Amino acid sequence: MNCPGKEVENTMYELQPKTKKNIEACLALEFDDIVKIDSSDELQWVESIRKSKVEFPSTRDTRKNSRGNPLLSRRRLRTMAEIDKGLAEIVKRNKKRRR
Repeated sequence: MNCPGKEVENTMYELQPKTKKNIEACLALEFDDIVKIDSSDELQWVESIRKSKVEFPSTRDTRKNSRGNPLLSRRRLRTMAEIDKGLAEIVKRNKKRRR
């Protein structure tokens, strides 16, 4: 919220060195690598650790309300494969309508 006569400053937070080391120990990755990783590489890394594919269910699990990531409980988090599949269906429907 902007207040007249006051400058609003964006502040970046930096983790303490001990916190960074704890994260590195838990994830077995260097902290700088964790910061630089993109979402697709992150999913591949998680899948390699879990030895199974990461899936975001399309049905709502009421047990997850008010816990964890709200995007998961509201079914708003999707993988690129799910997005591609949805877009392909839209394109297919639009082609049928144009005929």
